[in-house]
Amino acid sequence: MAFEELFNQDLNGDESIGFDTSKLTATETDTAGLRLYKDSDGALYIKKEDNKFLSITGTILVSFILTVSTFPLGSFAPDWTQLFLIYWIIAIPMSIGLFSSWIVGILVDVIMGSTLGINALMFTMVTYLISMIHHIVRYITIFQQSIIIFIVLVIKVTFILWIEAILDINNHGFSIYWTCLTSAILWPVVFYFLRMIRRRYNVTG
Repeated sequence: MAFEELFNQDLNGDESIGFDTSKLTATETDTAGLRLYKDSDGALYIKKEDNKFLSITGTILVSFILTVSTFPLGSFAPDWTQLFLIYWIIAIPMSIGLFSSWIVGILVDVIMGSTLGINALMFTMVTYLISMIHHIVRYITIFQQSIIIFIVLVIKVTFILWIEAILDINNHGFSIYWTCLTSAILWPVVFYFLRMIRRRYNVTG
């Protein structure tokens, strides 16, 4: 109860401050993700469902599947996981942090057999760049977003080639720049797909 939290006292004798959500039973959920709960005394409470973690994690897993399935395309394969991360950073800025991006990058390195740490570093860098400009990117047209994503991915690929040159690794050639173009072209598809998921499961910040 609000008064219990205000005065920090158990006013109704239920041995808790506020109300214990574990004792509530869900009765109905509306389209906004608000669920109506009823406790043992018949009192009604409204509680918002949080689907953010499962939705974001699920879509990242989908991006892994897409990455593996398009692996035979080589340099023409879109950077699926990076696109998915960029969407969530733009849509819900606080949903993807630098550490989360680093973990996802490590997983991509393992899945793709890349030099361990390169994608982790690059995903972290892109997350930082997009986070800095997300308030601009989210309010421009989808075509303009594609251009910005193309530029960001070109920067990412350039750094990858530079790091590989320093380490004397020859995993990629200049043809890897094609992934920047295919990713930018497919950005609208990724954007509308993930927006549908976000609205369907009411994923908010």
